[in-house]
Amino acid sequence: MAGVFGNHKLVIPYQPIAELFAKYKARNSQKTAIVDLDQSSSISFGELDQVTTDIAAFFKSKGIQKGSRILLLSDECLEKLLIWFGAWRIGAVVCPLNIEINEKMMVELTQAVNPALILCHKDMDMATLVGAHSAPRMRFGQWSASGSKDPRDEFFAALPVGTSGDALPERNNPEDLSCMFCTSGTTARPKIVVYDHAAYWLSGLSTLEFLGLTENDRTLEYRSFGWNSAQVLSLMPFLEKGLTMHIAKRFSHSRFFEWIKSYGITFSAGVPTVLNMLLNKPLGYSAKDIPTLRLMTCSTAPLTEQQWKQFEEMYGVHLLQLYGMSEAGWVCGNRHYKYRLGTVGVSALHQEFEIVDSEGKACPVGVMDDEGFVRITGRTKDLIIRGGMNIAPLEIDAVLFKHSGILDGAAIGVPDKIYGEEVVCYVVAKEPGLTEASVRQHCQQYLTPAKTPKQIFFVPDLPKNDRGKVLRDKLREDWAARMKLPA
Repeated sequence: MAGVFGNHKLVIPYQPIAELFAKYKARNSQKTAIVDLDQSSSISFGELDQVTTDIAAFFKSKGIQKGSRILLLSDECLEKLLIWFGAWRIGAVVCPLNIEINEKMMVELTQAVNPALILCHKDMDMATLVGAHSAPRMRFGQWSASGSKDPRDEFFAALPVGTSGDALPERNNPEDLSCMFCTSGTTARPKIVVYDHAAYWLSGLSTLEFLGLTENDRTLEYRSFGWNSAQVLSLMPFLEKGLTMHIAKRFSHSRFFEWIKSYGITFSAGVPTVLNMLLNKPLGYSAKDIPTLRLMTCSTAPLTEQQWKQFEEMYGVHLLQLYGMSEAGWVCGNRHYKYRLGTVGVSALHQEFEIVDSEGKACPVGVMDDEGFVRITGRTKDLIIRGGMNIAPLEIDAVLFKHSGILDGAAIGVPDKIYGEEVVCYVVAKEPGLTEASVRQHCQQYLTPAKTPKQIFFVPDLPKNDRGKVLRDKLREDWAARMKLPA
């Protein structure tokens, strides 16, 4: 095991699913493990231990074994996680490919994953999503502790009941493959990323060190577990601590604070899109209305210092910005005990971190501050190079957010015959009446002439992926169309 984890010292020793759930059942079998906010359903740790064992036994009866790949197609729901844990219980590999990807791509990805079994939520068009792949396939509906009563459910209705854990000696070991998931694939065919259990365990421990979560926390996740961010921010702390996790299919602006109040949520995931929505379209809530919520994060896309300050002042909730990659897990993160506004924190606890140049050589001192805090200025491909000057679009984005009349905004670089590139920005106004002159005058107060946008376009919203990242490529395509140029 030491070889699997290298020189990393584990604050919580690795344990497979079987041992984890048995431990939490023994600690308090009645404690709520998972709450499905959309279905108004929940499961206790005692029930979770048993149904996970039953699912694993069913998989084994179907010839699924350690290393077998299970394609899992579903929106976020309790049942998706039950199947996920059951697969890990027997050492199988979960492939939660995102249903947001277009249908043609899903068929190709199914072929690439080559699953031994396909499980699809009853409301999905399974045939269209997976094509003609020859793997056995089943539909699943809603799980119930009293037995499935869903006529369209083929999976939970077929499970054995009361399987003894002694009959399943299989374990998911740290070196075993655990999951095959996709990157966002915003501009090209999404990449398939493969993790083993050791990588997840280390990422989860890094999350716990960022946030300081305990078994008494009640967390909220409303993003897809098909993305690595939700897996390492929410799923792994749940497994490693035995806390209570609340899930929803997606973020709800109208229900968010009611979830916090009704369930006593102590920590919630966050992304810039959500934070901006809560900032710019407030519903009248303040810190006194949500006393249990002590902490939120922001990841998947950079957050400006201005947004960070405004959010903490409005809601009295401590905000931490983190930075990670699907392929590598957590890279950096602010801590609940050590943080700096406008940065993504210091290197993650279980990450070997070094900043290198385009040739792979270590950069000289000065790319992070004296205490190791790192600032993200944007993706290399989004860097604006004007007359030899490197301009980070996020610097301009931050200035746009300071304007009281701007709801959202983003800068891009576009071709220019003299300077190579020029700065252009897209703006979403809070109210009608915002003028180009007002935006330009505002930018001139904070930016040098070279960085001040030369064109300003007003749009109803910015193109973003489902994780809140601005699709600057789409904005460049829009600009080319407006100029009647090839994209």
